[in-house]
Amino acid sequence: MKFVRLTVLVLLAVFVFGLTTANATTIRITQPKLKALKISILRFGIMNISQNGNIVTAYEKVSDTKMKQKGTVYKLWVFDFSGKTRDSVKISEVLLPCTALQNAALTHDGKTCLITAERGSKFIKVDIPTKKATVLFEHKKGQEGFRCDTGVIQTYPDGKIGASGYFYDKKDQIICKAIAYVDPTKTGYSIFQKTFDTTKFENVIGNNADYVEWVDAGKCFWVGKMKKSNDPKIAEKYKFKEGNKVLCYYDRGKTTILDEAPYFIHFSAGKDKIIYTVSEKALERKEGEFTTYANPKTYVIDINKKRVQVNQNDRLYQYLTMSKNGSTAIMSDLSLKSTTVSYYYGKAVNNFQMRPIHEQARVSLNQLRLSEYGNAYVTWDGFQITWGELK
Repeated sequence: MKFVRLTVLVLLAVFVFGLTTANATTIRITQPKLKALKISILRFGIMNISQNGNIVTAYEKVSDTKMKQKGTVYKLWVFDFSGKTRDSVKISEVLLPCTALQNAALTHDGKTCLITAERGSKFIKVDIPTKKATVLFEHKKGQEGFRCDTGVIQTYPDGKIGASGYFYDKKDQIICKAIAYVDPTKTGYSIFQKTFDTTKFENVIGNNADYVEWVDAGKCFWVGKMKKSNDPKIAEKYKFKEGNKVLCYYDRGKTTILDEAPYFIHFSAGKDKIIYTVSEKALERKEGEFTTYANPKTYVIDINKKRVQVNQNDRLYQYLTMSKNGSTAIMSDLSLKSTTVSYYYGKAVNNFQMRPIHEQARVSLNQLRLSEYGNAYVTWDGFQITWGELK
C-alpha cells in the first residue's frame, strides 16, 4: 500500500491528550502536541503498529528545501506507548535517506523498521532504539537485485519479513516474480532469500484474481473469477455458480474455495481467517453517489470453512480489518451524511460477536491500524493520533 495524505473531511479536533476508561486505556496525541513537535499534519500519516501494539510508526514528508536537495524527503516518527499513560509516551524522529517512501514493516520486537523506497528499489533499516537509518540495498546499474514493485512488505506470523516483487539480473531483466524474505541483519543482495515463486501462482489463477492478500510466504487469500474448465478437480469438487466470484485460500499449490458471490466488497485477512462483505446485487446509483448493495452480509470465515455472520442487520459495514494472528476483527459503520465513522470489534474467543469501540464512536474519518495480537489499535484522523486497547 502506498501512503497517501489523508483528506480531512471534517475540521474537528479534540484537545485531550489522554484518558482512561474502566475497561481499557485510550491515549490521544493531539494537534497542539504535534505542532509542538513541529510536525506538519498535512504531510503526516501513520504506518505501522507493532505486534504487541506498543510501538507506532508514522511518516512525515518534510518541507525543508535544503533537506530535499540532500535526498532527505521523509522522516520516520516513532511513538512508544508501552507505559500506557499519557505522560509516558516517548516520541522520536529519524531522517530517512529517500525521496519516495513506499511501505514499511516492523519486526516482532518493535526494535527494527524495514522501509521500501524509490518505487521498491531501495531498502532502509531503521534501528528504533538508536534512531539510526541504514540503507541495506539499493538498485545499481549492472548489479542483480530485487524490487518490491507491488508495494507489499509485511511481517509474517513467524516473525520473518516478506516483500512481494521480482528478482532481476545484471541487465535489469526480470528473472522471476517472487516473495522474498528480507533479512535486516545483512546488507547488499544477500538480504534477499527467495521463498515463493509467484509466477507459478499466477499461472494457476491466470488473470482472474481481483484481490490477493498474502498472509505468509506461499499462503494467501484471493478473490476472483474461476472457470470450471481451468481445473477439472476443483470443478468436480466445488459446484459454484458460473459468473460468481469465488473467495479462495491458496497454500503452496493447493486451492480451497471458501465462498462465492456476485460481489465481494471489502476484505481483510489474517493468518487463517478473513473478514469480508458480499452481496447478491449492486443497486442502481445516481450520478455523484456511492454504489450501494442489496442485503450486504459480512462474515468471518476460517480456512476450514467455519463461518459466522457478524453484521446481523444486513447493514453495509466497511473498512474491515483482521489482526494478523486471526484473533480479532474490526468493522466500521460509515455515515456519509455526517462524514463520521463508528468502529466495532470482535474476538475469536467470543465467536466474533461484535461490540462497539466506545472511544471510536461517531468520530472523524480516519486511518486505522490493528496490532498482530489484536490487543491494540491506532488511528489518525488528520488532526490527532488515538491509541487504544482492545480487551
